[in-house]
Amino acid sequence: FDTIMGFKLFADLKVYGAFVGTEASVDTRAGSAANTILEGAYAGGNVRHVVTITTVNPASGQPGVVIDGFQIEKGNAIGTGSGTDGGGIWCRNTDLDIVGCILFKNKAQNGGGLYFEEGTSGFTSNNVLHIKNSEFRENSVDDTGGGIYGKELYGFVMNTKFRSNEALLQGGGVYLKTMS
Repeated sequence: FDTIMGFKLFADLKVYGAFVGTEASVDTRAGSAANTILEGAYAGGNVRHVVTITTVNPASGQPGVVIDGFQIEKGNAIGTGSGTDGGGIWCRNTDLDIVGCILFKNKAQNGGGLYFEEGTSGFTSNNVLHIKNSEFRENSVDDTGGGIYGKELYGFVMNTKFRSNEALLQGGGVYLKTMS
């Protein structure tokens, strides 16, 4: 755990939450995302990004990172200098699947809940974002993309709720730039 970048993910990884403690496998989880919280607040302040993901090169056809069953909350990337985007999740040049997650009360310059961008100029195979059965709630930004800021990506959002997200300029729920 890093007090600036929170939980750092740099390799193909599947991370599962929503356990109550009696399950025999991931498929039998009985809890909800609210049971497993990754929180940006700590005794000395707040992390800028609760989760940071950079340049994960997955096997062909596989997601690079899967985050499944977490509540990700209270990241605060508001400030000066670098690192002011992506309060909940900051992701660059990676295939990412978000499943059954709640991104809640995160703050940033852009992408309060999630900031997702390409790592090179133009689209690559490592810019795929899938969001399923999740919720973006009460995230806020000083610029664009209260819930999600996405730049140069492929993917989809399915069965996902956006509630009370705010942006001072554009895209209270979602802001997409150069989407294909």
